[in-house]
Amino acid sequence: MNKKIVGAKQGELVWLRDWSLAITNFIVKNSNGFASPQEAANLYQMLTEAINEAFQKNNLKGLKIICAELNDIARGGSAKEIYDLNELLMSKFGENLNNYKIDNIKKVKRLLKKGKIEREDDFRLVQNRLEDIYDDDSKREEAEGLDALLSTYTPK
Repeated sequence: MNKKIVGAKQGELVWLRDWSLAITNFIVKNSNGFASPQEAANLYQMLTEAINEAFQKNNLKGLKIICAELNDIARGGSAKEIYDLNELLMSKFGENLNNYKIDNIKKVKRLLKKGKIEREDDFRLVQNRLEDIYDDDSKREEAEGLDALLSTYTPK
């Protein structure tokens, strides 16, 4: 059953779909040496089907998860690949992987001030931030705060 989504949420759904498809296209086109042409085609089909299915079902949560995972994968590329992808994203969307990450950090800081997590999306956001900084000794205090914040979440 498709959920009914209107207004700003519909705009976010479209943006997440388009952003995810742009990153998917870039990853697959730049998979030279890492995957055979057939593997690249299979990856492209699998990802675009998942993205389009989530979009058609108005699954905002699912698209947010796909988008976050694709962003993480994209950040694992070489410096040149990240630069090229950021240029592409900036030309299409007016923002890049760095902007997206900064927005997430701001959300995590708001959650830290609030002192508790009530939604699964926020839990994943905090968990991802903790994973990003876990090995950085200069972020030890933030990591401890995030760990404590994660313990406030009770799945429904």
